[in-house]
Order: sequence, then structure tokens, then C-alpha cells
Amino acid sequence: DAAAMAALSYPMRTGWHTDQSYRSPPPDGSLLYCVAPAAEGQADTFFADCAAAHDALPLTEQEALAQYEVIHATFELGRSREAVRANPGVGAVPEGMEARDKAGMQPQRHPLVRVHPVSGRRALYLGSAGQADFLDGPVVGLEPGPDGAGWQLLDRLTAHVTQPQFVYRHTWQQGDCVLYDNRRLVHAASWFDKRRQRREMWRTTVRGNPGEYYVGREPSWRVTNPVANL
Repeated sequence: DAAAMAALSYPMRTGWHTDQSYRSPPPDGSLLYCVAPAAEGQADTFFADCAAAHDALPLTEQEALAQYEVIHATFELGRSREAVRANPGVGAVPEGMEARDKAGMQPQRHPLVRVHPVSGRRALYLGSAGQADFLDGPVVGLEPGPDGAGWQLLDRLTAHVTQPQFVYRHTWQQGDCVLYDNRRLVHAASWFDKRRQRREMWRTTVRGNPGEYYVGREPSWRVTNPVANL
């Protein structure tokens, strides 16, 4: 119902993201296959339409946002909001991770507004606080850091995108297969008790048509000097 959907909007529900935004170019789409669902009403997946949310903004704001880039980074680099808040100005590599050069996993810039290569529609391109760089960003040209102007902008936009009118809720059944477009969607899962329930999902991602912004840019996963054990 409407109340339940509103409760799962950001910031009540964290973890909204697009898959592997720390790569350049990131995947075009992903496919989720449900092998074993959790209990009914739990571990549903919510998809937010970032194109519709973009179109709902005032034209002046759309034009302003199109000028920005956002720095995305894997949490393994210790640049997430949580890590930088715990260790200001430095970040913190998660416990158990080696402090080494993550070849092919360095922070990557993406446009805040992506133009879909097929439809031509503009969409907000957002990631979670765990997949952004809070040392140098997250928004290029705005005050960096966990509480800077860059984060305040992304925080506000994530709340806008995840309003109920932009969100589809999928309740999983065994055998369901959902293909979704990472270039215009963010998604998040609802809670389930993983200590008592089995939930098994298979995912695959595809790439190949990320859009004009990435033309001529060397893919981040092409590494000239691979590091052992990566």
C-alpha cells in the first residue's frame, strides 16, 4: 500500500544503487533470476525510474544538474561516506582488505545526468553512499566530504527519485527472471531474516552500449600491469 511504499523511500530505506557504478563504463543492464525466494512480502526488490524522476524536475534544475559529474568508487577503496566519516581526510580500508593498489578499481567519474543511447531520454545517475568517493567528491566542483554540498545534493536527489510515484515493487516467486536497465534505474531490496530464511538469487550483468559520454575512454577494467590476486 501507499504507506508501505513511502516507508521504503530514501532515507527510510538505504542501499539504493545501480550495479557496479565504480566501473567505467558501468554495466548497461542486469538480470536477476530467483532460485529461492524469501518469505512472502520480504526481500522484495524496488526499482526507481530515474528518467521519470528527472523529467519531473524544473527545467532550470535539469539544465544545472547536467553540468555535474559524480565520482563513484568501490567500498574496497575506503572512500565511502561511512569510511571517510570514521577516518576524516583519509578513509579506511575495510578490515581484512589488503592496502594495495586496486588496479582497474580506481574511482571513476560519471555524468550526474546520463543520456540513454537508445531512447535519448535523460536520467539521473545515482549510486549509494557506499559506492561514491567522499575524499575527492562525491560531486566534482562541489564541497567534498560526508556532509559537504556534493553529498547534500545527492541526498536530496535520491529522496526525490525514490518517491512512491517513481517506484515499482517486485515480489519474487521461484523462477522469476527480471531484466533491468542500469542506465535509468536504481534499485534496493527490502528486509528479510537471513538467519532463518534461505534466499538465493542469481545475477548477471551485460555491457556494450553505455552512451556517448564513454566514447573514446579507456575502460577501467583494462589494466596494463595487473596486480596479483585481483
